[in-house]
Amino acid sequence: MLDLARRGWWVLGAVAIILLILTGSLLPLPEMGGLNSNDKLNHAAAYAALMFWTVGMLRRAWYVVAWAGVVTLGGSVELVQALMGLGRHADWYDFFANLLGASLMLMLAWAGLGGWACRVERALGLTGES
Repeated sequence: MLDLARRGWWVLGAVAIILLILTGSLLPLPEMGGLNSNDKLNHAAAYAALMFWTVGMLRRAWYVVAWAGVVTLGGSVELVQALMGLGRHADWYDFFANLLGASLMLMLAWAGLGGWACRVERALGLTGES
């Protein structure tokens, strides 16, 4: 992890994103009434957001580990949906959308987007004292 002044807050942000993903993925679906949802886009965006947040806190050497964790979360959620029987079902296309979002963010992290949390803290003048 990068040397962040407010490390706990950054980690809390990642936990919040994970909880939002789990809540949105595992709660029973309301009736949509025929509305056309951008489900796959939502999946890709959620896992891209989690990957974006995560690589913001990590050193470059940990990006692939973070990617593997995010992809594992996406696959695990699909497996849980298959087992829970509350109006949810596993969908390989959802998993591939999750994979796509995390992978695109991994590439952007390697291209220079990673470590952004450190740059934010520097811009805000935060120091190592929490």
